[in-house]
Amino acid sequence: MDSSAGIPAEGQDVFHGRETTRAIPVPTLGGKRLIKRHYRHGGLWGMFARDILWGCNRPLNELATSEKATEQGVETAEVVALRFENVFGPLFRADIFTFEISDTEDLIVFLSSHSVEQITARKKVLINRVAQSVRKMHDAGIYHADLHLKNILVKMDDPPGVYIIDLDKSDFCGNKAGGGLPPGQRMDNLLRLDRSLVKLQTLKPALRCITMTDRLRFLREYLRECHLNDASDWKGLLRHHATHHSGHRLWWGILRAAGMSIYGFKTK
Repeated sequence: MDSSAGIPAEGQDVFHGRETTRAIPVPTLGGKRLIKRHYRHGGLWGMFARDILWGCNRPLNELATSEKATEQGVETAEVVALRFENVFGPLFRADIFTFEISDTEDLIVFLSSHSVEQITARKKVLINRVAQSVRKMHDAGIYHADLHLKNILVKMDDPPGVYIIDLDKSDFCGNKAGGGLPPGQRMDNLLRLDRSLVKLQTLKPALRCITMTDRLRFLREYLRECHLNDASDWKGLLRHHATHHSGHRLWWGILRAAGMSIYGFKTK
């Protein structure tokens, strides 16, 4: 199955999410570019399976989740095509093509490439907008499987535009009552995002301009219109935060000692 006929093969390497992707200009689309991302496995399994998928479900699930997000008003990249290469029997390689969201930069680039004065002047508004966008995604019933700073793009308009990208392996988990994600999944996803900030602050000093006060501001804005506002929910979140961060810090230390990369940044 190849639904990407007519898309040029050449392009420019760009960094989206955890790895390098390819930006492909399409002259017939008035100068727009497509972002091509190749599917790979992560973690220890990725050392063996690399980019071989069992069946076509993973790309098709991302397509379905992206369409659901767009229907629910979540700003994300529009999927244009999927491309499959049959390796053998049920084994495939695959690529996904999305429209590039122009004039945006991910949160790590934003925090690393602007002065402290520029960031301080706009970070309160930006933090609120990011919190609102993540809450909208959760209200739509979408659990982002890899919610971190590089998968959130910002466009510094007034007000800022916020786009959540890379819905690979994400799930639509809305409950029957229409209340979006249940509290446990919301908290787990928020902690994943918070961990990405703490992790990268050890590697990128510029990210330390985001303080604990800013992180609490994010949580307050997120919770402002959620059904998670009583004290027990807050206490549970903070306990979960403290317990899980300690284990992750140990793992990050191992990665740094081994000289391995974190979100594409070398630890040595």
